[in-house]
Amino acid sequence: MRKLIVLILIFICSLWVTSYHRTPAETGLNVILITLDTTRPDHLGFYGYERSTTPNIDRIADEVVVFTDAVSVIPLTTPSHASIMTGLHPESHQINRNSHPVDKSFVMMAEVLRKAGYSTGGFVSVKLVGSKIGFAQGFDFFSDSNPPGTKSDKPGDGSSNRSSRGDHTSSILVRRGDHTVWESLEWLKANIDKKFFLWVHLYDPHLPYEPPEEYGLKYNPRYNDYLKTIRNPGYREHDFADNPELEGKEPGPTGTKPMRRAEKFFKKFFGVDLNFLIQPAGNVNPDKVQDFISAYDGEISFDDAILDGIFQLVKEEKKFDNTIIIIMGDHGEILYEKKDYFGHHKYLYQGSIKIPLIMKIPGIHPVTIDRTITNVDILLTLLDALEIKHKLKMDGVSYWPLISKNKNITAPEYRIIFTNTGKIPDIEKPPNVTNKRSPRTVLKWVKLAVENRLSKIVDKRFKKRRWKIDDHFQKIAIIKGEWKLVRTAKTSEKKEYKYELYNLKSDKQEQEDLYMEETIVVRELEADLKKYLKRKRKVAVPEAESKQSEAQRAQELKELKSLGYVQ
Repeated sequence: MRKLIVLILIFICSLWVTSYHRTPAETGLNVILITLDTTRPDHLGFYGYERSTTPNIDRIADEVVVFTDAVSVIPLTTPSHASIMTGLHPESHQINRNSHPVDKSFVMMAEVLRKAGYSTGGFVSVKLVGSKIGFAQGFDFFSDSNPPGTKSDKPGDGSSNRSSRGDHTSSILVRRGDHTVWESLEWLKANIDKKFFLWVHLYDPHLPYEPPEEYGLKYNPRYNDYLKTIRNPGYREHDFADNPELEGKEPGPTGTKPMRRAEKFFKKFFGVDLNFLIQPAGNVNPDKVQDFISAYDGEISFDDAILDGIFQLVKEEKKFDNTIIIIMGDHGEILYEKKDYFGHHKYLYQGSIKIPLIMKIPGIHPVTIDRTITNVDILLTLLDALEIKHKLKMDGVSYWPLISKNKNITAPEYRIIFTNTGKIPDIEKPPNVTNKRSPRTVLKWVKLAVENRLSKIVDKRFKKRRWKIDDHFQKIAIIKGEWKLVRTAKTSEKKEYKYELYNLKSDKQEQEDLYMEETIVVRELEADLKKYLKRKRKVAVPEAESKQSEAQRAQELKELKSLGYVQ
């Protein structure tokens, strides 16, 4: 009898223990992933920013895991999100530029979660991470544009600051964040009683910085004057955006011929510089820098306000305590602190690669983690938190042992960061060659024919086996400890490089290049980088680029131009 009582007590205790230590998988936790495009951490309140840009996210940040050294491995929207969703480094998924399609062979986050029983909904604000690029994989419902017939980005409002980037139909390239969030809320309400995975992507902090008036005036009483400046017909918006064609070039003429003549006239006879309104690339009027930064902060504050709708809904439906919420950036933004430049993809300085990252995980106490984590590590960490078993090969590291049990993890010895600053290769169009049959022209045609033939032979025999990083990325950085070495290709034809070295501990703003002084550190990092680049890599998706038709490539270029990436 005593044995029976003891056994019953042991059984009851075991049930109590298992119920008290329920795993995320057993509790059926929901997942909300919010990716904030072009958002740097030092402009968010919970990272210590002087302006109260994110009061709603700050309230969540009081009960979350905060990463102080989160880094994007590539400061471009499409490749960065590909790394978030697949757990693969750009060297593995080999997506080196915006609008490069994600092949169906790659398993995405939504596919894994849907297989685990989740209802999945994705809502994005730019076609760079849209369905045509491959990001709809695994989603039961996916939206990357306003529904056909929608007249405004903002529900109930006839105005939109982003309307110039596309018409308000299914072909729109960018939509303002409030419409994206509004649509995601409709889906969330319909799926709130299911185990759900919701992804919301907001693009608002991207250039041009044009928050709604309320948020523009919040930090700049002269906001409307700023808008007149950047909307001036002679103002070259693309000079402030990521323009690959401007890389390494001197500022070119701006505006129409009459405007340029007016510039010269006023400069010569009156000493007046009309560039107050018309700024060449890399030459922003210093008086306008703070206006740009205030508008950027306004965009972040606007996103924080609209995201509160999601937070309030899950709280009202009593799902907040049973939902993992991850809020992160895809890359940062340089705000004129380096190279007199606004943008991100042209450089690999900390402003463009550091990202905010917080995770609210039920059962996990608030903690601040200073270890370096990248966007490649997100998927593996999430799946381990949910205890979802899988056989996927990923490049990331799971930070779940560190988060849940404060156990040490083995992170990579160094981190490799890429960016692509060059022009998009025009595969379909051969180099311009004149029709005149001069000896020089004939030689050009012969050279072109030989190069094309050799290229086909090489592609046929080697492309399926080799993929060289140098052929796809113009800038590469290696971060090891407190040191960061940046290598920039000077030309596309010759293997000539420029190097920069920064101590990220003592020089967080990267103002002092120590490449010539710290020769021992340079040799070590160069050796590590050389060894890394020499690794043999197979082509992930053979000949995927060449399958694009001329019409597809033309459409891609048109879309990238409208977003300010090419001109």
